[in-house]
Amino acid sequence: MRPVLLYVRALVSVPPAVNDHWPALRVGLGVTVPVLVLLIFGHPELTIYAVFGAFTGKYGRGEAHQLRLVHQAQSGAVLLTGVTVGVALSITHIQAWGLVSIEAFLAGLGSLVADKIKLRPAGPFFGIFLRWGPARRFPRSSHCGLPR
Repeated sequence: MRPVLLYVRALVSVPPAVNDHWPALRVGLGVTVPVLVLLIFGHPELTIYAVFGAFTGKYGRGEAHQLRLVHQAQSGAVLLTGVTVGVALSITHIQAWGLVSIEAFLAGLGSLVADKIKLRPAGPFFGIFLRWGPARRFPRSSHCGLPR
């Protein structure tokens, strides 16, 4: 019983901060400022992109500038691939099981790619986030150049 109490106590204890407030402030501002700008200009549907941008402030802070630039370019390529696949699947009107199968395959592939190039957070997070979040959010319309 004693080890369980030690685990519970460690779970609910808050150790002293070690300059944790600066990264938290950077992420908070990285979300708040772009979201406010989008709301002011009347585009609340784009806030998911602004929130995603805040992850750069969280996960990219411990890398050298050149390595961070390389990782941003690599994650941008992963995201662009995810958007392209998401748009292609929304145009084809593929059935639900097809979507699930393709997403499972691409999540596994994305996880391998992210681990190979050492993107953080590790795994398929970037590809899944953009592929099924904002990429499938917008309906097809004539303003994006696709026929209805």
